Amino acid sequence: MSNPASEQASPPGSPAGPVVPFEAPPQPAVTTAAPPRNHTLTVRLWCGFTFFVCAAMLTIGRFLTPSAEGLGTHQQLGMLPCGSMKAFGIPCPTCGCTTAVSHVAHFNFVSAFLTQPFGAVLGLFAGAAGALALFGLISGKWIGPSMFWFQWHWKKWVFGGLGLLALGWGYKIVLVLMAGTAK
Repeated sequence: MSNPASEQASPPGSPAGPVVPFEAPPQPAVTTAAPPRNHTLTVRLWCGFTFFVCAAMLTIGRFLTPSAEGLGTHQQLGMLPCGSMKAFGIPCPTCGCTTAVSHVAHFNFVSAFLTQPFGAVLGLFAGAAGALALFGLISGKWIGPSMFWFQWHWKKWVFGGLGLLALGWGYKIVLVLMAGTAK
């Protein structure tokens, strides 16, 4: 039995039967987003650069002999003695950093911290960042903190680093004054 309400009269000139509403075929979604990119090359380039810088710093530190005085190791690279020590009798903010990094490269972590805490942290950071970068260079995937995280927290990194540098500098000044090597 047919339902007369569901059937409609056919328009003139069309075959007899109920009128079925026309449905357009589904259209693909329109988007302005770019297709997903493969970031492997970008990751490998950044990781290669990071690994090169970190490995160069630690390799150079490995070939240097840390100075027994806790500063002056950079002179083995052909650099001049610290101008601040010569002129004022107090170390510059980075005095002892090369020596501390050299200690880290020789796996003498306690000596590194006792020499210059900022340089020790810098050397350890280079080791950790270099290891993460080597993994990223090989795999094409970054497993460290997001670059967005660094961008969002750049003030913490900059001011934290400057604060650590200032503390290390103060520590080094006290060491030099206690050792009596100041003018």
